[in-house]
Amino acid sequence: MFKYNCLAVSAILLVLTIPMFGETVNRGTNSGRRTGELLSGGDFEKINNFSDLINNGWGSTFRESMKDIGLEVAINSTVSHSGKKSVMLKSSIPRVLHISTPYLTVASGAKINVSVWVKLDAVKTGAKAYYKARLGYFCYDKDKKIIPGGAKSFYTKDGTVNWENIKRTITCPAGTKFLKIYAELKVCTGTLYIDDLSITALGDASSPVKTTSIPVKHQMPKLTSEKLSDMDKIMLADMAAKFQGNGKIIFSCESFEKYRDSSHLFASGWNKISGGNSSITLTDRIAHSGKKSIFITSQDARITHISTPKIRVNENVKINISSWLKLDNVVTGKKGYFKARSGIFFLDKAGKVLRSGSKVFITKDGSTDWLPVNYSTYTLPGTHYIKLWAELKKTTGNIYWDDLVVVQVGDGVSLKELFVGSNPYSAQPIIIPKPLKENYTALFDPGRKVKISYFADDQIIQEQMTAFLTRLGAAEVKDNSFSTHILIGRPTDKDISAILGEAYLKSSATNLGKQGYLVYAAKVGAKHIIVLCSTGRQGRYFAWQSLKQMPVYQNGRYYLMGGTIIDKPGYKERGMVFGSIQRWYEGPYNNVSKKFEGWSYRRRFQALKFNLLFLAGNGLASYHQMAVPFSQSVIDNYAKLYDDCQKYYIDAMVGVRPYRQKPRPGREKGGVVYSSEKDIKGVADNLITLYKIGFRSLYIAEDDMVESAFLQYKQDKERFRNQGEAHAYFVGEIYKRVKKSCPDFRLIFCATAYSGDAVSMPESYKTYCRSMARMPLDISLVYTQPDSKSVTWYRKLTGGRKIHTWSNFYTVLYGYKKYNVFPVFPMPYGGGDATLDKYTESHFFLITDKPTSMISTFTAADYMWNPARYQARKSFKRAFFKVRRLLKQMERGEKVEQYRLDQFRRIKTEIAKLEVKYK
Repeated sequence: MFKYNCLAVSAILLVLTIPMFGETVNRGTNSGRRTGELLSGGDFEKINNFSDLINNGWGSTFRESMKDIGLEVAINSTVSHSGKKSVMLKSSIPRVLHISTPYLTVASGAKINVSVWVKLDAVKTGAKAYYKARLGYFCYDKDKKIIPGGAKSFYTKDGTVNWENIKRTITCPAGTKFLKIYAELKVCTGTLYIDDLSITALGDASSPVKTTSIPVKHQMPKLTSEKLSDMDKIMLADMAAKFQGNGKIIFSCESFEKYRDSSHLFASGWNKISGGNSSITLTDRIAHSGKKSIFITSQDARITHISTPKIRVNENVKINISSWLKLDNVVTGKKGYFKARSGIFFLDKAGKVLRSGSKVFITKDGSTDWLPVNYSTYTLPGTHYIKLWAELKKTTGNIYWDDLVVVQVGDGVSLKELFVGSNPYSAQPIIIPKPLKENYTALFDPGRKVKISYFADDQIIQEQMTAFLTRLGAAEVKDNSFSTHILIGRPTDKDISAILGEAYLKSSATNLGKQGYLVYAAKVGAKHIIVLCSTGRQGRYFAWQSLKQMPVYQNGRYYLMGGTIIDKPGYKERGMVFGSIQRWYEGPYNNVSKKFEGWSYRRRFQALKFNLLFLAGNGLASYHQMAVPFSQSVIDNYAKLYDDCQKYYIDAMVGVRPYRQKPRPGREKGGVVYSSEKDIKGVADNLITLYKIGFRSLYIAEDDMVESAFLQYKQDKERFRNQGEAHAYFVGEIYKRVKKSCPDFRLIFCATAYSGDAVSMPESYKTYCRSMARMPLDISLVYTQPDSKSVTWYRKLTGGRKIHTWSNFYTVLYGYKKYNVFPVFPMPYGGGDATLDKYTESHFFLITDKPTSMISTFTAADYMWNPARYQARKSFKRAFFKVRRLLKQMERGEKVEQYRLDQFRRIKTEIAKLEVKYK
């Protein structure tokens, strides 16, 4: 245990303390070369097409889909300097079109001769003088990072030029380990051909540099606090909590040192799929730690896959998975997800993969240094085993896999436990979200007459109590003949203060904040007293939501439970995200009746004490009205939504999604022009309109944006280098304009790069995120990787701004949603870690309309109310019995406000089966 604990923490700081080396695999580049020759096949005669070029280790910015927009890199069989073939780069739009040789191993300080023949056809200079056809080189260190001063061009030209020979001698800077020669059309148009490329080292610099990995020492690196950034400290704390003394290791394969060779590995239960020009071996050439790792290579775009032996684990338990991946020239295949991948299988007792029992942790291409792959999940119902796996999914390239560890942590729950022994919740209320403190005394009959004392601020509570009292068989009276007195107000109000003082609760009630509350129910003489109090209106409304859940059914009728509830949330803002405004008022869409019906989202918010609505869809505004003024009907609909949310103490986050604007005159490609004064003003004016209605939380969303929608218009392409720059400028300008007339609003931006682990996201995403740092710091961002480590990375990448986390697919597993197969009892909520509220402004999740997701929705409410108090196992059990109790109410013929019995027939049937099985 000590060995791994230290390794897990030291691995994070690897880049700070231990240099990593690796031997580069250059397929087809160094074999059969003459003395001093670093590159073979520079005449391109044995290369048939672009895919062959990439499979031989060349790199390019080109993808097949770029042909549709006028960009192409290809092997040309009609134009050549010698032989029959050359490499052609052709561009009809000003973009960077780039091709580079494989990594060539050289010595530090070496002199390299480069000779290449070049032909240009109608190359037109771009917006800047050096935007032309170019040749150059990159010099890399041992980690394949460009050496300072190691990136230079040695040929820049435009026009039409017949074949000419370009010769240069390159002196590699100190520290150089690898070299690449490149050719490109840099943000210009025209055609560039290259042929007969020769790269020769002078002296003995061409001798391959044999490198090996340095083993990671199994001890904590001695680093002073001055050497650690705040981000590093948080990462260390997160990993320490995850792996040190918190859970048990159920599988560990550090460094693969226990396996003698590949035969020993596969004889030990590891499984592989390979063949043709692909293979999987245990290698000692490159490793993350120790001397060995798994090496996966493929040159013919087939599935090349390896999985661990079966790992025994129970169902419904939380596990943390850690491994490391290194990529070398992985090229995306015919589909976007045909890349290097790693994930997990969930297996049943017979060792078969459960339906939807496969999850993918990472999907990536290109070349990278060692990447940490950390993932937390709950095992599926019916799980007996798991397997970890890594693969090249119908793609080419190389990957290395090392340091695999699985730790069982957290509080899973076995369904069997729910049916064995007595029900711990049978004789007491089940309040969701679970309160901070609950102390219950005895049941009491509230009687037939109830008096309510409240203040004008709490009129909505008094209005809603009518149905509640009717359910209890009571009615409100105005005189003093009451049997139960309900007081609603502040803890400092005279009557309430006296009651709390006698019960020694006054100090507790006055320190709960505006959302915290106290519910107190007791018998005083011949009468009963119920107090709902908080210093804020929102807190008193939450107290009312708890009181609604307190009746207990016994002996054919309902009773109230005496006692005290004291509570306050950890998260100040908690909510849901959805797109259809009809669901807010009318409930989910019923495919049978073809109507919106059932439990409306408005009621869900009230019952679960949410206070933030993120209306992510267009909802109320036409797609044409993102940058043109809202129509009066749209304004009226927004005003109705605002009034409704205010009534129930809910903050609605509303806004626009500019890129989804449909084509219109002047914007024939749809979307907006990010550099356009007209579009900036149009979006700003619409946000000001929303502000005038009353909304204070406004957003601009550019999420789920496809690459074909990037910089569609000429003026944007000329002004911005990439989409990140365009968004930063556009959103920043809008913010400045709105701020002038709306000083107390807040702007939330849902960026295109808003998902995935910020630590291992592609470099293009990181470049986009860094552009966000140019916006005013008051603009906050939405991010969908809800753990404190990733949030901290994302904050750093984007300039240290505030973050709102959005959890997708946690109330019902994504695999089940995708295949329309839903578990009877989904997992406890897994939407974030216990400290997330300390790093974010708000947390909201995507809810599903399937009734089977209700148990997990209840645990989500538990989590978001206070992450630090969330206990998955206990939350799951409470939610289960809550649903069971609701079903019994419906079976008695009672109308349960939030639900319809027909929605829960499957749950009812499955509960009956389980009760028989386990009792």
